[in-house]
Amino acid sequence: MEEVTQASLLLKYFLHGISFSGLFLILGIVWAFIFVVLVVIGFFIGFIIGILLLFFIIGGLNTVLTDLIWGVPIKSDWKSLLAHGFVLFIVLLIVSIPSLIINFIVPSLVALIFMFIIYCFIDGFIAKSVAGYWQEEYEEATVSSISDSEVAIDANVEKLYKKILLDYVMRYGSITGESMLKANIKDYLKKGLSEEEAIRKLAETGGYTD
Repeated sequence: MEEVTQASLLLKYFLHGISFSGLFLILGIVWAFIFVVLVVIGFFIGFIIGILLLFFIIGGLNTVLTDLIWGVPIKSDWKSLLAHGFVLFIVLLIVSIPSLIINFIVPSLVALIFMFIIYCFIDGFIAKSVAGYWQEEYEEATVSSISDSEVAIDANVEKLYKKILLDYVMRYGSITGESMLKANIKDYLKKGLSEEEAIRKLAETGGYTD
């Protein structure tokens, strides 16, 4: 497994933060136009729809970035996107308060650039952390099912092995290539063969021995 260094983690947080900020700036302009149209057309209902749309944009954008940058699949159903976007919006809004205060007290281009760079790391960390609450759980289930399957196959291998061993010894008096025999049995079971089919296949191919 590739070793994850502190530098690579910081780089990913920065990449996540700056990507989120840049793309959200573009999408935010589009959203602002749509929001104005919705408010003009639907007044209060249009306002509510516009806010919900903003949460969907934030949740969807962070879902895509988390998957691309971190390789972590995030739930993408509408409920997850809405909740994801809402939580991330609130957290980022709260965290941005110190930056607004500093830029207000020290209104300079240097301070603005410095805070932007710092907040790329902070926003990336927050965005990745929030996304983790909606991480897909199928991988864990898949690993669990694979482990259970392996246990079942190993148990069947032992049972088949003893059955074949007894059958062969009764016919020929001894057996060789025991490790190869077990490997062949396990391979046949993984391919979906039943116990009787596996025994017949082993007999046809000389699988009782090497």
